[in-house]
Formats: sequence, structure tokens, C-alpha cells
Amino acid sequence: MIPRNILLPAHASEIFETITDNIDRDTFKIATMASPLDTPRTIAEIELRGILIARKGIPNIMMNFSINKDQVGRVTIQDTKTLSAASVTFIAGIFNAGLLRLMKRFIF
Repeated sequence: MIPRNILLPAHASEIFETITDNIDRDTFKIATMASPLDTPRTIAEIELRGILIARKGIPNIMMNFSINKDQVGRVTIQDTKTLSAASVTFIAGIFNAGLLRLMKRFIF
């Protein structure tokens, strides 16, 4: 979501849809990679509860990802219909500010 060697501060937002029916929660992982071919290294996890229980594709999850000039990252995830939200803060700099991305089990 935020590419390597970008000037800080940086911000990215994206909306995801569910690909599984009737889920009310899910876990998201934040990962860093030195290059797109590397194995992702998980640096944080966040669980979103209160997702609208519906058929796949109906719940929309807004993800906001930011890193400030001090290399402190923050991810906020929110269901756009129920407004349930969760967030996590982490230190991005200790991972050499490689490619940071959101890894998900059900939503992408």
C-alpha cells in the first residue's frame, strides 16, 4: 500500500469488499517486505469486530494507512455501514521502511 523509499509522511486509503459470506469479524495483518518478491514479515495485527453480516461483497471495509515523519505507522479499519472500527500503531522505521502492505484472510 505504501511503496518503498517514499517521502514521509505518507498516507494511503482503500476500500475492500468481503469475499466470504456472513462474517462478523476478521483479522488483518500489517507486513513489511524489502521487495515485492520477498516473503512478507508481519509487524502488526488488528481485528475488526462488528462487520455487517451479509453476503460476500456487500460489507465494505475502509482501510486508512499512514506513516508519519518519525516512521510511526497507524492503520485504521472501519466497516462503512456499521461504523465499527479498530486501529493499531507500530514503528515502521525498525523494518527499514520496506514495502508495507495489508494482508488479509477474507477481504481483499
